Amino acid sequence: MTFIFLLLNEHWGDFFKMNFGNTFTRIGFILEEGRLFKVFGIFLIGICAGRHIRNHQLLNNAPFLKRIAIFGLLLGLPMSGLRAYIELMLAPSQLNSFLITLTYALGTVPCALGYAALIALIYRNKPHLLQWIAPAGKMAFTNYILQTVFGIAFFYKLGLGLAGEFGFTVIMLIAMSYFLMEVLFSTIWLKYFKYGPLEWLWRQLTYGKRLQISKSKAL
Repeated sequence: MTFIFLLLNEHWGDFFKMNFGNTFTRIGFILEEGRLFKVFGIFLIGICAGRHIRNHQLLNNAPFLKRIAIFGLLLGLPMSGLRAYIELMLAPSQLNSFLITLTYALGTVPCALGYAALIALIYRNKPHLLQWIAPAGKMAFTNYILQTVFGIAFFYKLGLGLAGEFGFTVIMLIAMSYFLMEVLFSTIWLKYFKYGPLEWLWRQLTYGKRLQISKSKAL
């Protein structure tokens, strides 16, 4: 409830103080959970997977992908559910804090691998089922920032102030509706431009040179 109250205040200064203070709180949580090591490990897994995809045609190895999907989801989903139960239903304690950290590690990474393998299998067999969301992925940076803008405008008192007004079901429907709007926006944008606006800016900063964003030289 305290968090909802902070979202519903109308002063930019209070928001700045809240987010500035939350920065240090967040760092504390990250260190306490050992997330730096987890994230580094996930990066290594991603590098390894990327190299195997490029050098060993990993996406064409359907039996291997099926094993990853089954193992990842069978381990990850129960661990994630157990973590939610411990965190939401049980009283805080040192043991429960350890179990939350353990189930997070055993739930998040296997789930991610399982979902990735499952998506790869679906795309391998029926690519048309996923092609329609590709534009949103090509503009992931832009869409990520726009989600923040939408969230502030929709939930914060600086905007519509609707924080705490809806249950989880309505929130999920809002999230899915907004994602569909992102897909539509990205599809229309990429008909006329090569990159999303923030992707274009990031590429220019990375390469150190100006890049043409429009698909038409006349623009």
